[in-house]
Amino acid sequence: MSVLFERIAFVGLGLIGSSLCHAIRRGKIATHVAGYARSAKTRETAVRIGLVDSIHETAADAVRNAVLVILCVPVGACGEVAAEMASALKPGAILTDVGSVKADSARCGAAPAKRCCVYSGPSHCRNGAVRA
Repeated sequence: MSVLFERIAFVGLGLIGSSLCHAIRRGKIATHVAGYARSAKTRETAVRIGLVDSIHETAADAVRNAVLVILCVPVGACGEVAAEMASALKPGAILTDVGSVKADSARCGAAPAKRCCVYSGPSHCRNGAVRA
């Protein structure tokens, strides 16, 4: 696969965020992968294992100039994190999250999405109806 994005930012590097990050790195679909984690220990680990190209102490710094921003924080923290990073979002950026609760995820993305061209909404693998 070829590079699709110049810069992708991951806000939250837990289980889902780090898994997506690994997949993007393996697939080489981004020139630069930026990351944010609240914990200094998580940030150190992300750098040590080569999970990201750059690590940031704030969500705003991580998302600056990102074409794709993926929120990978608990739904309950989404509003606070979204407010922190809203002013740093690049106009035209794509914003999505991995939250499993649709209404709360959509509400937390509304404010930052006003600066973005696209807000794709929640993208957790369990979102939507599943019919077997």
